[in-house]
Amino acid sequence: MKKTIRFTALLLCAVTLVISTALPSGAAGSPHSSDNEYYTYLLGLGFPASYAEKLTELHLLHPAWTFEPLLVSRLNPSYTWDYVIYMETQDEPKRSLVPSGPEYSAFRHPTNTTLYDTGWYQASREAVEYMMDPRNFLNEKDIFQFEDLGYNDTVTLAQVESSLAGTFMDGAYLENGKTYAEYFMEVGGELGISPLHLAARARQEQGNPGAGPQVSGRCGDRLWYYYSNRIEYEGPVYINPPVQGHTEESLKQYNGLYNIYNIGAGGTGKFAVFLNSMKEAQTGTPSMAGEWGGSGAWDTKWKSIYGGALRLRDRYISNYQSTLYLQKWNVDSRSKTDTGASRNFWGQYMQNIGAALSEARTTYLSLAENGCLDSAYHFLIPVYSGMPQTCPDPAGGRYAAYAASDTKFNFITQLVYPVSEKSSPGGFISTATLSVTRGESITVGGWSVHTYGLTGYEYSADGQGWLPMEASHSPAAAALNPGYSRCSAPNSLNSYSATINTAGLSVGRHKIVLRAKTAFDTSAQLADNAHYLMAVLNLEILPRDVTVTVEYKDGNSSVSTHPYGSRLSLPAAPLPGAPDTYFAGWAVEAGAERLFLPAGAEITLTEDLTLRPVYIDLILLEGAALKINLTTSLRFTAVTSYDRYTRLVSAAGKNNIGYGLIFCKTSDLGSMLLHPTVLEATNTPYSRTYSEGWVHTALQSGEYYGYCGDTQPITSADYSTSYSAVAYFSIKYSNGKTALICTAYDAAKNSRSAEYVARAALADTKTSYTPEAIEILKKIAG
Repeated sequence: MKKTIRFTALLLCAVTLVISTALPSGAAGSPHSSDNEYYTYLLGLGFPASYAEKLTELHLLHPAWTFEPLLVSRLNPSYTWDYVIYMETQDEPKRSLVPSGPEYSAFRHPTNTTLYDTGWYQASREAVEYMMDPRNFLNEKDIFQFEDLGYNDTVTLAQVESSLAGTFMDGAYLENGKTYAEYFMEVGGELGISPLHLAARARQEQGNPGAGPQVSGRCGDRLWYYYSNRIEYEGPVYINPPVQGHTEESLKQYNGLYNIYNIGAGGTGKFAVFLNSMKEAQTGTPSMAGEWGGSGAWDTKWKSIYGGALRLRDRYISNYQSTLYLQKWNVDSRSKTDTGASRNFWGQYMQNIGAALSEARTTYLSLAENGCLDSAYHFLIPVYSGMPQTCPDPAGGRYAAYAASDTKFNFITQLVYPVSEKSSPGGFISTATLSVTRGESITVGGWSVHTYGLTGYEYSADGQGWLPMEASHSPAAAALNPGYSRCSAPNSLNSYSATINTAGLSVGRHKIVLRAKTAFDTSAQLADNAHYLMAVLNLEILPRDVTVTVEYKDGNSSVSTHPYGSRLSLPAAPLPGAPDTYFAGWAVEAGAERLFLPAGAEITLTEDLTLRPVYIDLILLEGAALKINLTTSLRFTAVTSYDRYTRLVSAAGKNNIGYGLIFCKTSDLGSMLLHPTVLEATNTPYSRTYSEGWVHTALQSGEYYGYCGDTQPITSADYSTSYSAVAYFSIKYSNGKTALICTAYDAAKNSRSAEYVARAALADTKTSYTPEAIEILKKIAG
């Protein structure tokens, strides 16, 4: 019987644990100490320690996520941190901009007061450093600005629809009869771009209402209105129309054009931005002109989506700007123009220093709302030489749109058992190694609270999927944490527990990771964090003796005990005890693993084993039929028990089983065993059939499967020659070994000539044949 050890303690009280083996006390959590192997792996990839610590924590939280460093300074040694910051700030003032609203004042350049384009100021060096430093955004939400934007087939239509909720695209149809979400999915799949990125980019560029002229189809009217009325400002927005150079006709020609991604939309003032956007739409996608009726112009919204996505792929995603970060900060020296010139720094999709972060958060919200954060995502994260120790937020977190998401909430965790340890605010617990004998259970429990409130707790063993823990409300935990009102309110969740059986864990080191699920809610602005890491339990699973149970067909069984890690040779087959019954192999259950192995196979014992012998009935029916058509051959038939065949299929797998018949001339066989190994060793000619299907039949003795096999065509010279037959089963075992099981050969029952069968048919008064068949039979009978 498996033993359950419960490591107990009084909830919320500091106590000394008394258990059968002394356990070392827990330690404050750091990703380095909690998963040193993965941390070391990240260092080996080229991530500095300041990156690796945060990425290790994200790996524990989402094991399917993968991280790759973009070693900017290694690709081009001149691209140091100071150099790229200079190029993104002082080299060109309009390269990095912030909106003109007063809330952005902390991010503005201290001396350059020039208002650019439609109301933007140059960003300060400190603001650019803050936004360009990846370390500031290595949290569950903001990291999506580093997501590889290539197509990921785990993205679903529901996720894309969720990302469009509350926008002008929500449930709306395009001119081609498809919804925006459906078409983003289609275009993303065809062009190899993340559909979520396409949706987020459209939302970022057009805003939720989608009221801009770039998607209204009436941009020409807006341009003419600005130009003809000399509109310098529209509210606080700078329009700046030219004094001359346009006519009503030249501007209204842009009606009916769309530019959903605002590609090419730049210039000083809204007039220039809209005009350049429409010029881009008018040029459109020349390569699609043939398919689009002679013009590549973006004269429908769906063409704007397709053409814009194609431009995004060719100009950015396929040109070393495959993340939102790189589309804003083009620092990969491999990014080139068609002529081979560098696109670095100037070849950037956005000027807004917060655009990549904003789009990343749109993507994250869609994934979080649909429960998809545990899918596999790949993140490409820049690393620079000469980086300062920190690049702080110039606004000190006061402006939410630019503040790192993990600065907007807090949480704390208390582990009560198996050890008593409390995390720091915003931190997690990493225990010292706990030793547990394999097969025993370990109970974990404690409390954890979060600013947003909680909806549940989960645990995972070695990153192999998340399982729910018991969640409840503890008044004592609420009393200790009055500042966390959403977790201290009556009936709110603040406590967790789980009993974890270690039988499924191999001997050695393992990690049990505990995480919490927050009350994530976009409508209540509680959307910066869906999960957080509570604790990492470092376990050492100790070996125990392994039991081997052999269950026989008569209902008896035997049990033996063996040292962990020893080798077991599977025993010889028990005698079947019935004619025409053959031992096929051992069905082996080792924990969750199922194997089918022959007698004599060796197994290393790391799991309790159950062995069951599997038998197969195989009978070659007496006699043969005569097949007469264009050629003549003998047909033999074999049957097997339906029940035993289905058991063999269950144990070995249908694809690992073959069956058929083997034939040779009786005169060639002599006294030899009719088996391929014997025939091949003596160079005796034989033929072999491979049956592809069964006939399900019922006989008096039970249900059977039957199959047939034909000899090679028999010429008239061999009508009197006898042919011998056996039926066989071929089996491929789990260890790669094979076996061929043949029926015992009985010359009286399983040897026939065409002449013999023809004479028997002619003598059969109960069966009638056509005149043509009788003539053939007479010819064969001689």
